[in-house]
Amino acid sequence: MINKSLFTHFVNRPFWFLDGKRAETDKDGDPFFSERLQYLYQRYYKSSPVNAVWWRMVTLALANLKDDCEPKCPHDRPPYDFGEENRDRQAKIAEHLADQLLADSLFQLLLKNLDSAEEKTQRRNRLATEFKLGANYLTAHEVTLGGMVKLHQLPELEQFDPSTGIMFSAWVHSVERKDSQIVPKPHGRVILVLQPGVYRYDLPNKFVPYYQHNNLVEPPDDLDSHLVCKAEVVVEAVKASLSDANQPDPNDRDIRSKFDD
Repeated sequence: MINKSLFTHFVNRPFWFLDGKRAETDKDGDPFFSERLQYLYQRYYKSSPVNAVWWRMVTLALANLKDDCEPKCPHDRPPYDFGEENRDRQAKIAEHLADQLLADSLFQLLLKNLDSAEEKTQRRNRLATEFKLGANYLTAHEVTLGGMVKLHQLPELEQFDPSTGIMFSAWVHSVERKDSQIVPKPHGRVILVLQPGVYRYDLPNKFVPYYQHNNLVEPPDDLDSHLVCKAEVVVEAVKASLSDANQPDPNDRDIRSKFDD
């Protein structure tokens, strides 16, 4: 449910944190501004995909400028007040989403009962931190990689096949394998997608050199697509045997992003 909330609010919504204020005296801004800006981007993209992606990357980079950001334009005028305002807003939105999830009756069924207010506060803070980190990570990829996003989810993941390179079995299967030699059934039915896979394509790096980016991390120059993460799935399970068909698949694991080093 945490992943669902993260993906719903942040993936394919790159301008989610911009408030759309018209002036310093505008206290409320425009709650639909991010959607309007996304629609404008889509119209740009239809006519000129590369320029549209470049515009989006620059817009997001400018909205997230900070003092230790590299490379830095020599003509900048720090401090980056707008970037600080946006980071504060991002943190508040992440905290709000955490509170929303904690108030969800279905999510509460999964939570351990806590007696003390201190423990509840710690749990809330940990969840808020997860949302903040997730939002920062996804925004960093928008600024760094650009391109278009494809999510690997049902019904595409209906059948378990790690050789496709887009899915791996959930942690629960690792526990089963260790305790009772139960393994995901090859080509078995996918019961639940815990985390969609994220794939970025049509990346503009061949058209927009890295030194012209204001990136949070540095991608390879020749990159035109990137699998950010595989889909994590719960699958039908079978007892392991000597048959190769029921042995753990070496491809049954997530990737470690080259940008996380």
